[in-house]
Amino acid sequence: STPLPPSDVICAADILYEPKTGIALAQRTMEALERGSRVVIGCSPGRPGRPAFLEELKRLKPDINGAEFVDMEGMTCTGKRHSLICGEGSTSVSDE
Repeated sequence: STPLPPSDVICAADILYEPKTGIALAQRTMEALERGSRVVIGCSPGRPGRPAFLEELKRLKPDINGAEFVDMEGMTCTGKRHSLICGEGSTSVSDE
């Protein structure tokens, strides 16, 4: 894959709908951390990609410290969702 561009901070949000996305994000997170970037990830509680992300991150770097999700109160957008997110075969917990 193409290397990530240089950055001080990497932010990913609302993409962990599927375990395979969690695995891919963990791999890119390690790439960013290894070159000195700070990584911030926002994700709704209960998304299937969250456990997969943490498992892959810890597999790639077993001694990683501070890798966890902290649930926070917030606001969300509503409206029709694309079938890519909530279509047939999706493991997303969203029912919208």
